[in-house]
Amino acid sequence: MHYLQPHMDKFVKDIETLLVDHRNERFPNLPKPIVGVNEGSVYWKIVTGGEGGKLNRVYAFVRKDDGAIFKPATWSAPQTKTKSAIRGYIHDPDPMQYVNPYGVNYAR
Repeated sequence: MHYLQPHMDKFVKDIETLLVDHRNERFPNLPKPIVGVNEGSVYWKIVTGGEGGKLNRVYAFVRKDDGAIFKPATWSAPQTKTKSAIRGYIHDPDPMQYVNPYGVNYAR
C-alpha cells in the first residue's frame, strides 16, 4: 500500500460527502453524485459523475509522490505549467479548504 493511501482515501470520502451535501441542498431531484479514483503511475485522478453511474468529469489530480493537489488541465493531465500549480496537499490538516463542490479552487 502506498504511504499516502490513508490520506487519499479520507480526501476522496470527504469530497464525496461535500458533493452529496451540495447536491441535496441545491439539486435534490438529481441523482446522487459518485466519486472514483483512477490510479496512474504518477497521479491519482479523482473523477465524478452521477448520471447512469458514469464517471465523466475530472475533479482533481493528486501527485502520488507527495500528495500535491492539482486542478485538471485535460481529462488525462493536471495543470502544472503555472506558478501556483499546486493548490495544497492531501496530508495538510484541512485539505478540503482547497476544493469546492465544482472542483479544485483557483490559486489566490
